Amino acid sequence: MRFLGHRESLQSSASTADADVSDSAWERNQLATSSTSAEVTEQTEDMVSLPEEDLDDDFWQFLSEGFPSTEDMVSLPEEDLNDDFWQFLSEGFPSTEDMVSLPEEDLDDDFWQFLSERFPSTEPTVHDASRDQAEVSQTSQQRWRERMKNDLEYRERARKYQREYNRDRYKNEPDYRERLLEHKRERYKNESDYRERARKYQREYNRERYKNDPEYRERRLQYERESGANWKLQEKWLDVATKIHELTEQVETTEQTIFDQRPAWNDRLEHSSKHLMDTMQTTFYHPNDSLEERLARQRLEQSREQRLKDLKTHLAEEP
Repeated sequence: MRFLGHRESLQSSASTADADVSDSAWERNQLATSSTSAEVTEQTEDMVSLPEEDLDDDFWQFLSEGFPSTEDMVSLPEEDLNDDFWQFLSEGFPSTEDMVSLPEEDLDDDFWQFLSERFPSTEPTVHDASRDQAEVSQTSQQRWRERMKNDLEYRERARKYQREYNRDRYKNEPDYRERLLEHKRERYKNESDYRERARKYQREYNRERYKNDPEYRERRLQYERESGANWKLQEKWLDVATKIHELTEQVETTEQTIFDQRPAWNDRLEHSSKHLMDTMQTTFYHPNDSLEERLARQRLEQSREQRLKDLKTHLAEEP
């Protein structure tokens, strides 16, 4: 392909041209989004970094201090951005490197200019004195876009160059990270399944990236120790508290039952004592009785006294 042969000759001039890239498209975008940024921030939560079901926002904030999450990638140095992450993210959501596959209206003129410096048009611009130069340039650019947008090698190289373009252009802009988040929020806020997809992709990405990292495990354990977020320990404490509550209710119920039944027990004891006394009085021996009769009555009296004592003891021990 002819346009690929021009790449080496343009490498030296590309870096100089990058610095002269117009920011007009970015400024237009800023004006269009500044009026709605507050509304977007209030109404749309950060969908790029949603927590897992079993991890709260505090943990992700704690973790992101040492491990970059998906929303922190744009603020990191280039060496901290590995290709695996870009590939991983692009499978689920169009990121900044995937603009070449998006509709034409999503591609600003500055990016096309950036690419055209590396992919010169195979059709040279026709200089027509009878037409305005701007119109000629625009027509040539449109033909070039139409010709190149379906070229597979072009698209593959464009992804690489666009990532470099965005990083070089925005790496010194302090608000680039916030603008990118607002763009993503605005773009995906009406997609019903975006939250679930974002949660799935980020969970899988973090697990794959950090599952063998000892520092990650240690930081997670440290978080659980410091914040008391160990849910297993909390469940155990909850079980213990529940059992204590149940036992307390049982004790209170037993005490109330004993208190309610106390008058009945007193009545039973008094009735039994009266019955035994009446029995002893009717069988009390007389002075004219023989010795054998007296001994028999004495044994009977002792037996009844022992029975009375046993009954009192039994009633006292009965719950």
